[in-house]
Order: sequence, then structure tokens, then C-alpha cells
Amino acid sequence: FPVTILAGVLLFLTKYNSEGVLQWIRRPQAVGVDLNVSYTQTRSAGIQVGDDGTIYWFALLPPGTYADGAFVNTQTGSKWFILKYDTNGNYLGVIPLNIQTTGGFTLLNFQRNPHNGNFYFYASEVDSSDTAILNGNSINNSTFLACYNAQGNYLWHRTDTFTDVGFLTIYNLQFDSANNIYIGGRMFGLGFGSFLGFTISEALIPHYILKTNPDASQLLWSSYSNGDSEIYGGIVLNGSELGLTSYCGNNNFTWGNQTMNVNNLGQGQEVLLARFNKDSGACIGLSFIPGNNGFNDVGTAITADVSGDYILGGAIGGTLIFNYNMQITNGGSQSDFFVAKYATQASRGWQNWFHVVSGYAIRLS
Repeated sequence: FPVTILAGVLLFLTKYNSEGVLQWIRRPQAVGVDLNVSYTQTRSAGIQVGDDGTIYWFALLPPGTYADGAFVNTQTGSKWFILKYDTNGNYLGVIPLNIQTTGGFTLLNFQRNPHNGNFYFYASEVDSSDTAILNGNSINNSTFLACYNAQGNYLWHRTDTFTDVGFLTIYNLQFDSANNIYIGGRMFGLGFGSFLGFTISEALIPHYILKTNPDASQLLWSSYSNGDSEIYGGIVLNGSELGLTSYCGNNNFTWGNQTMNVNNLGQGQEVLLARFNKDSGACIGLSFIPGNNGFNDVGTAITADVSGDYILGGAIGGTLIFNYNMQITNGGSQSDFFVAKYATQASRGWQNWFHVVSGYAIRLS
């Protein structure tokens, strides 16, 4: 599995095998690159790996020479590119993107649809002075979702109707074989604004999930919880289901026809796993990982393995309590990172293993 990091001065991309043994490392920037330029004008914004092992590395790069001279960036200012490598770390080429961002919009998220090869970018303002220009189109709203094809050509973009910062968050995207788009996140209610025609009239700041057609011009369904949302979370398609993780709290956390008693107000938030029918958006199950009172825990990422089991990770503030009286405890003053697996078949157990990472140590139970 590949890892991309911006560390100190130079960007580097590394690949490890399943046992954690380093396979190779690539540093596309030239040796001796100016420290100030690299630190202030360079950003690694994520990687995606295709079914054939091709690595797509999304990066903000200033003018300069990259990949041992194979790519010379002569554009002025820092620009967004997708660098391509094969599974052995060989440089394959670069895809330039007509995207310009400043301020908080440089915290751009990136995903690739494996079914059509298109690239999708989304970001939210951190400050009202943040700017974004997509293929010449200025973004004047707080959040945007944009699509470029496999060659890096602009196709379309969508925005919310909010003009203030922080009213809409997109966790991540998922895509089905028909190229429909699934979106998860959180959004302010009271009718302050809308996103793709979706709005919330109640006095809530809930989690939401949406399904749109392939160009996000038509909302197919939408669903949201009764509150207790967080800016961190994730969604994943898993067969006929859509899974979401974030946090939940209170004694009547409700999503659709599903309700669960999490805890009493003021006792902290717990890690949430919510499951939905991907075709209708109906909530088909809610679960949480109990924690001790006074600490906040949250799921920040989720995926599914080949068996259909859910694997989620996130932050643990105090102690998490699993089935069979197993528990893990944060050993320091800051949040640890945990990974938990939820089996979809009872024969494999529910929450049948977990890891927690603290600094560089991994504790297993």
C-alpha cells in the first residue's frame, strides 16, 4: 500500500507491503529545492490507486523540475497536478488541472471514480477570504464539488447556497457502477441554505447522506439524523449498503426509523456506525462503541473488506468498550487513533478485533 507525505522540505511517496516492509520511495522534487518555497507552496493532497495498481498523486506544486527531469513545471505560482506512478514506483506522467485555490480552499479533497476514471474535488472555506477558480469559474459560496475527466479536463462543478463559513461539510464520496454519486457530511439546519437542492428546516446540525445522478444535477434521495454531528466522518459503499461513521450522543439518537440510546447529555460523544440501503437511503441499522463518561470519541474513516465487514478508524479520547468485556484506553493527554472491525455475519463476531495506535506503538488485543 502506498503512502504520501509532505515532511519538512521534500514530498515523498512510499510503498509498503502488507507486512509493513518498505518496497520503494520516490521524491519527485529536485535535491536542494528552496526550503521556503517547498514548505509554503507545496502540498500533498492525497492518493488514489486504480484497479491496475496505477497511483494517482494529487499535489500542489510550484515551478520547478520533477521526477528526475521527466516533468518541468513552467507555470507561474503553485498549481494543482496529478502525478502518476505504476505499482513499482515508475513515473508514468502528469495530469495538469485548471484549478486555482487560496487560503482554506487549498485544503482540497480528491477522489477518483474507478468506474469512469473521472476525478472529483471538493473543499469548504475556512475563512471568507478563501478563493477558488475552476476552469475560469470563480467560486463565491462556502463549498464546492467539481468533476474533471481522466485527462484533467473540466466537466462540471456544483456549489451550496451558503455564503458563510462552516455551514456545510463533505466527508467523502462514493460511486456505484452506474456512476451515481453518494455524499456524506454534516450541514446546518434552520433553512440557512441548501446543497444540490437538499435543505434542512429544523434547528439541527445533523449528519446527512445524499445520492445524486452522475453529474450531480439531480438529487435522487437524501437522509439526515436528528443531530449530534461532527465535521469528521466517512462513508463507504458495501454491496447493497452504504455505511457511515462519525459520532453520536444523547439518549434518543435517531436516523429514519432507527433509534438508539447512546448516553445522557454531557457525557460525551461515541463512535457511530450507521448503515443504509444504498438504493432508497433508508436507515437499516445504528450501532455505537461505548466510551467512558466525559470523553469524546469519533469515527473519521470507514472502508469495507472483501467479506463485506466494516473497518472504521477514528480518535479515542478516553476508553472504548468492546464486546466480550474488551476495552482499550488512551494512554496520553491527546487523542489516540483506533481501528475497529465490524463483522457482517454473526459467525465471525461483532467488533471482532480492534487496534489502537498511540504515537509509534501499536497495542493489540
